[in-house]
Parts: sequence; C-alpha cells; structure tokens
Amino acid sequence: LLRTSALDHTRDSLEALLPVQSGTEKLRTLIELSNHITYVAPLEAIELANEAIALANNLGEKTLQFSALKIRGYANGYAGNISESMKDMQEGLEYYLTINDSSKIAEALSDIGYLHQSQGVYDKALRNFQTSLSIREKIQDQKGIAYSLNNIGALYWRLGKADEALDYHTQAIAFFEENGMDEETGIATANLGEIYFIKGDYEKALYYFNRSLILNRKLGHQIFEANNLNSIGNIHLNNNEHKKAIRYFLQAVAIQQKAGDKNGLALSHYYL
Repeated sequence: LLRTSALDHTRDSLEALLPVQSGTEKLRTLIELSNHITYVAPLEAIELANEAIALANNLGEKTLQFSALKIRGYANGYAGNISESMKDMQEGLEYYLTINDSSKIAEALSDIGYLHQSQGVYDKALRNFQTSLSIREKIQDQKGIAYSLNNIGALYWRLGKADEALDYHTQAIAFFEENGMDEETGIATANLGEIYFIKGDYEKALYYFNRSLILNRKLGHQIFEANNLNSIGNIHLNNNEHKKAIRYFLQAVAIQQKAGDKNGLALSHYYL
C-alpha cells in the first residue's frame, strides 16, 4: 500500500510538469513518466512513449528516442503485445549495432532473449543470453555479467536442467555480492533455495532461504520476506516439524496482512 501511494504521488508530480514544459525538458519527463507506469499501466505507458518518440524525432534527440523506444518495448510486453515488443527491441538492437554501443547491444539481446523465453522459443532465448554474456564479459560489465548468468540459470531451470541452473545461479550470486547488489542477491539466493528444495536437498534449501530472508529484512522488502518465511515453513513442514512450520507461516501472515498482499495471504492460509 505504501509503495502504491508513493507510485501515485510520483506519477502526479510528473504529470503536473508536462503542461509547463517544452523541448528536451518535456521529452525527459515523458520518458520518466512512461517508465514509471510501464508495469502498472502499460497501455498508458505506450501512449506516453509514442509521444516521446515523436518529440525526440522532431528534436533530433536520437539517444532519448531509443530510450523511449525501449520503454515502449517493455510496455508492449506487459500489455501482452509480444510481437510489437519484439519489433521495438529489434529496432533498438539494429540502431545500437550501427553506432557500435556494446553495452546497449548486450541489453537489447538480453531483452529479446526474455521475449523468446516468454514464447517458449528456448533455443533462441539461450543464444541471445549467451551472446549478451559474451559481450558483457568482453567489456568487463560486472553487473551485466551477473544479470546474464542469472538469466541463463533461470532458463536452464525452466528447461529442467537443474545442475546447469545451479551452476549459473551460483556464479550470478558471486557477481551480485561482489558488486553490492543486495536486492538481486536476495532474489537469486531464493531461486537457489527453490531449486534445492525441489531436488530434495532441504539443508541447502534452508541455507539459501535464510540468506535471502536476512537480505530482504535488511532492505525492507516485506513481501519477499514473507515469501522467504513461507518457504522456510514449507521445509519444516516437509521435515514433519509442524510447530516450527506454523511459526514461520504465522510470521508470513502477519507481514502479508500489514502489506496488503492478498495473493501471499492466500498461499500462507493454504499452508496453515
């Protein structure tokens, strides 16, 4: 609820600026606003991105034009317009290839890989992720390398290749930690916990869920914290440690009620 309130406040502030702005200043606000609402209101984000692209074209602002195009690509994806999203990402890739921007090329390849993955075209997704990783290794983009390793790990997990998934996720976590990326480390360690849980290695699963829990508490990510508590409770449940399991499930419920996480509450009540 607090995040929703903050989101609305930021959106209102940005919208209030648009009528009194012009030129590049207005263009930047359009891009920021479109990016801000991409996930919660993708159709509106597409309209704003279209306005930004047109304005950038008139102003001759190529860099900002393709920033807006990328946001439109994300918004199209969230809106379920996968073919349109693919067109946007492909157009961006072609532009970055012409100016030889290795970092942006790697980003575009990764985005296209996500789209292929969402369509179940796993061979193309893997090729894109691997090419992106190769570029990021060449330019020594440490954070980018971490993201690519994590992407490949997630894809291998989807393909049912648990050992490969574990290898790539473990490598990704090392890069995330080295670069102080606590949020990403929290997510990746939880992913590792899930893999070990499904493999039946409850000891290692518990270790990684607890690591994720510590990070999410530090970051104040309550919904992720509750997810970790449910995961830990589920391990105890599978170990026939019912009293311990209930304690963790109840902690998760308390957090989810406070955060207004209805989906999470439904899962916690299912466990209870």
